[in-house]
Amino acid sequence: MKKLSRLIRALFVALTLIMISVVNPIAPQVARADDPFAATLKPITGLVEYLPKGSTTWQVAQDVVLIKPGDQVRTADDGLAQLNTVTGIQVDLETTSYVELAELSMSDANGGLIFNLLEFVGAVSVNVPGQLKAADRVQITVPSGSISVKGTRFYVLVSPQLNSAVVSLEHEVSIKTAGGQTVGVTPDEVAYLTLNIPSPAPVSFTESFLKSNVALIKVNAKPVTDSEKKAVRDLLHDLLISRSNPQVVAFLRNLVGLPAVDSSKLSADEETKSLQELMTAIQSYDPGTLSLAGFLKQYFDLLSKIRQDMAGKALAPATCGNQVKDPGETAENCATDMVDVSSSCGNGICQVGGTTHGESLLVCSKDCLPFGAQASSGAHLIADLFKPPVVAGGFGGGGGGISTPRPSGVGN
Repeated sequence: MKKLSRLIRALFVALTLIMISVVNPIAPQVARADDPFAATLKPITGLVEYLPKGSTTWQVAQDVVLIKPGDQVRTADDGLAQLNTVTGIQVDLETTSYVELAELSMSDANGGLIFNLLEFVGAVSVNVPGQLKAADRVQITVPSGSISVKGTRFYVLVSPQLNSAVVSLEHEVSIKTAGGQTVGVTPDEVAYLTLNIPSPAPVSFTESFLKSNVALIKVNAKPVTDSEKKAVRDLLHDLLISRSNPQVVAFLRNLVGLPAVDSSKLSADEETKSLQELMTAIQSYDPGTLSLAGFLKQYFDLLSKIRQDMAGKALAPATCGNQVKDPGETAENCATDMVDVSSSCGNGICQVGGTTHGESLLVCSKDCLPFGAQASSGAHLIADLFKPPVVAGGFGGGGGGISTPRPSGVGN
């Protein structure tokens, strides 16, 4: 019976991939007989790129493409994308995000689904529908810890400083670190992972480094303890430096009690002072009276509004992302190649949006991904630490690491 169940599930996967290739026969990648398990990447708006395992050339996603274990995906400051598996797992990638599909397979031994997505930086919303089987393993791995679920919706933010926040939107989410810390969070709670990176930073992370430099704190619905309050302040700081735009800045200023400011009327120096004022206010903010549930609702409503405002934006042309103003590219369809970030890049805040503050990990790694190699080493190490023993007959698994070449403008 188990063999029959596995056969039926495998046939379902194969038929789905065949349907994808029939419906979209001109997609850059099509299903092959030796690709029994892959996810689909759907670009929603703006510039979305993918890097096949073993390649050094990023490709612009202009249609639905297959993503296999070891492939990487990243979004620019105007890019939104969605990863889907035939088993129903859906991952929405926000702007300025970078992930790798580490594992997507089904074990021949027990028929269990194996899914592991490495998140190096940015934000993802994950939906794992229904109740998974005991043999299934669904994980999101960040540079400082592993998130596992058995069927839920949740949100994961990884800041440029590689701190991480995990928010449950439905049911319980379990988070664990290399040092053995484990917490479970339910809706209206946040798990916050602090990663202490010394200066100068190590070239890569080791298991002993992660055990000594990662702290995991659970923030309850009403932050009471000093550690909970500090975690909230650190989270607000991360929200500011990760994807700073006028909407996020206005939201944070209102939260900490600062007057509203029209950033469009500020000079570069005035905007820098305004952001420094906000960072100082966040450091002294007392979240003791904060309703975490109310705060999270307001923040996710804001994200939804930002996504709605971006809806309908054209997908980037195939030439976008190479830092060259190619024929046919405009500020509307390829802001990444038009942007001049010289006035803001290097201030420690990833300022997204527009042709003056269109920073992303593609054009300003100083602000948006300053620890790329460390993020890769940490996430891959954590994935290996929490990977169950290899079972005979299993298949799948990737592991490419963040690429160092910059054929599409990586780094700055």
